[in-house]
Amino acid sequence: MHGACGIVPPELDRALVSNEYSTFVPKNGLCLEFLACFSHTSHFQKTCFHASVGVVIEKMIFNLDAWLKHRFYLPPLKEQERIVRILAAADRAIARTENLIDAKGRLKEGLAERLLTGRCRLLGTKPEKWRHVRLADIATIIVSGVDKKSKSAEAEIRLCNYTDIYYKDRIGLDCEFMIATASAAEIENYSLRKGDVIITKDSETPDDIAKPAVVIEDMPGVLCGYHLAILRPQKVHGPFLSQLLRLSRIRHEFYRVANGVTRYGLGRHAIASLLLKLPSQEEQLRIAAVLGCLDRNVELLQTKLTALREIKRGLMQRLFTDSTSEVRLAGEENRNAS
Repeated sequence: MHGACGIVPPELDRALVSNEYSTFVPKNGLCLEFLACFSHTSHFQKTCFHASVGVVIEKMIFNLDAWLKHRFYLPPLKEQERIVRILAAADRAIARTENLIDAKGRLKEGLAERLLTGRCRLLGTKPEKWRHVRLADIATIIVSGVDKKSKSAEAEIRLCNYTDIYYKDRIGLDCEFMIATASAAEIENYSLRKGDVIITKDSETPDDIAKPAVVIEDMPGVLCGYHLAILRPQKVHGPFLSQLLRLSRIRHEFYRVANGVTRYGLGRHAIASLLLKLPSQEEQLRIAAVLGCLDRNVELLQTKLTALREIKRGLMQRLFTDSTSEVRLAGEENRNAS
């Protein structure tokens, strides 16, 4: 990245630096950690860009002499140190939340692998044998052909597209869908219902084939779009089926039967023929509830992480203002006056 900066860590002390990089040693009055934080602001990045020559950003040449002539407004050293402490606290909160998300994700992955294969049974579960079934025996497979085009003779609908499924595990009315149109027959056949499991039928990479998402409520007026397929449960609990289809073994099986070289696609027969192993309906409900709870816990942590990052961005915007009169922290002016 053009204009990227970083502090040299202790383990790289005395290391040689490529002549494509510039090395700075702070003088008295400048906190090194403050400079590291300041280098991540948009204002600092803009000064690097304006002091560079070239058309393509990857090949721009940095004019160090021109950049050194640019004036920066810096607060006193003590205030620089206070700013660093505030941003360091924000970074620690972000890092702790990221670690929690990672830990919860690994816990969920390990527990799902045991519960969804029958290797581990929940307390109080009846010792019933799991049965082998084909996907077509437990769900109706509906391959959508609804495109993004709008026609004046058709009714306006909201369209659930590939990216809506790719980035979410659960779909509800609160999701933002694009506006399109559809015929009466398409509205009848492809409207989403509570418990439906939608999978990505086509993909440019094999790892993205058959990524599932469960519909958590009836969604009148929301249709399944092109490149997706609806698995409408008949003899299986939808949320359980969605969790089951996330297993790496199942995803690999879908990839194995997909057609294509540079682009992969699943035909109706390939989807219908998938072999699964299911517990009783009661056990499906219990397993889905446990794993769903973990999913929602991770979602809450991700929401918190997004909020923390927004808070840090807001702090940086306020603390790294060009005018020193605007970056004073509470109480700083009073102490200076005294």
